[in-house]
Amino acid sequence: QQGVTDQDAKLAGLIQAKGRACIILVNKWDALEEKDTHTAGEYVKQIRDDLKFVAYAPILFISALKGQRVHKILGLVDKVARNYNSRIGTGEVNRLVERTLHSHHPPMHKGKNLKIYYGSQVSVAPPTFLLQVNYREAIHFSYERYIYNQFRESLDYEGTPIRIVFKDRKRQSK
Repeated sequence: QQGVTDQDAKLAGLIQAKGRACIILVNKWDALEEKDTHTAGEYVKQIRDDLKFVAYAPILFISALKGQRVHKILGLVDKVARNYNSRIGTGEVNRLVERTLHSHHPPMHKGKNLKIYYGSQVSVAPPTFLLQVNYREAIHFSYERYIYNQFRESLDYEGTPIRIVFKDRKRQSK
């Protein structure tokens, strides 16, 4: 009934900072007396606004007292744990990078074109991707956010953060 508290926000911030998976449970849903078909959607919007940094977390409305939707928790925990520890192949990562670049080319920076040579997943828990580039400084934060959003939309990582690391490709000396 209080909505997201400061303590909830601090906890969510720690979860994000540590790179942990997360599920948001809204308890005492039965205690809310005036509900209509839009109430849950409005609560989701408010929670998303208050906890932007864990936007990847699914939200489940429950009532522990009445057992409402409690049976869904462990299934959701299993799914999020699988996502948190999942690995995808380099080929799939590179196809995603290619689609991302094709739909929105990177902007030039100081007369240099950004090139992303290839990508691969280098870690799990949380899933972490390394993208080899020609010029790291050419990646504007807005384009970095665009790439992150494309990964988020294309891959099923509900409940888990993803990390994308850009690394300059070392030139071979002759």
